[in-house]
Amino acid sequence: MPSVTAGGGFGEGAGGSLVVLDRGEGVNGELVLRTDGLDLEVIANGVFLMDTRLTVSERLMVSATLARVPPGARLLVGGLGVGASVVQALESGVGRVDVVEVEALVVRWWERYFRAHWGLSGRDLDRLRVIRSDVGEHLATTQETYDAIVLDTDNGPEWLVHERNAGLYAVPALLVAARRLAPGGSCVYWSASPSDAFEGRLRQVYADVERLDVARYDVGRVDASPDVLYACRRPLDSSPGDR
Repeated sequence: MPSVTAGGGFGEGAGGSLVVLDRGEGVNGELVLRTDGLDLEVIANGVFLMDTRLTVSERLMVSATLARVPPGARLLVGGLGVGASVVQALESGVGRVDVVEVEALVVRWWERYFRAHWGLSGRDLDRLRVIRSDVGEHLATTQETYDAIVLDTDNGPEWLVHERNAGLYAVPALLVAARRLAPGGSCVYWSASPSDAFEGRLRQVYADVERLDVARYDVGRVDASPDVLYACRRPLDSSPGDR
């Protein structure tokens, strides 16, 4: 299967010890935003969730998806995170980006910290719409279709920080997402680890499923556990009434 090596590292950066910028109760428990003076990281219920140091797989998720659809695509991103997926989409010339984020705190951090970290300004953001909602509910209720969908929610199907997200990786939710794709569209799922069971469920929904492993560098050492992208096309259930 395809493989890519990512560069970067975790832990404290050159800026020094970590400082808490904000904390609060979110939909899924406590969220904390910290910085080392150079980068930002998010802690969920005491567990490291994501940071701005190593975002190659998140960016690749977007670029790999957009490479499969026409220029000027309509893109849905499930999960704002630290904003790396959105940045990649805007840099890739996407026509429009809808990003769905359930946590109000994360949206606030995007507006106050993450946008500035990535150097985004007004013109960059004209193609972006941030939707405060659960991505599963949005997919189930919206009448819009998308040329591309990228779902970077929690840590993927196997290593969930919040069990309420398990439903996103079940067959009914996979079918809902597939039905929101425009003809010829592509959907990519991010996972912190490989999952044969999840890949099997995807193959119940899509004719084409490709797994892409993204090896991580951690201070010059290749981590044995890669991030994984599952790129999906050609939904098996393609009833026009569902489009």
